[in-house]
Amino acid sequence: KTLESSLRTMRDLCIKNNIHHLAMPRIGCGLDKLNWDQVSRLIQHIFEEDDIEITINTI
Repeated sequence: KTLESSLRTMRDLCIKNNIHHLAMPRIGCGLDKLNWDQVSRLIQHIFEEDDIEITINTI
């Protein structure tokens, strides 16, 4: 729930600030040990109707 809330806030801030490209690491999958497939689906779901390109960087 915390990750979902944070992603929704990030999406809202991108829309508010006219940001159309966002780059991030595989958030939640390091110390938090979340499953990347589930996190990826959540990101896609939250940003699917917005004109924001997401780039995921693997470190």
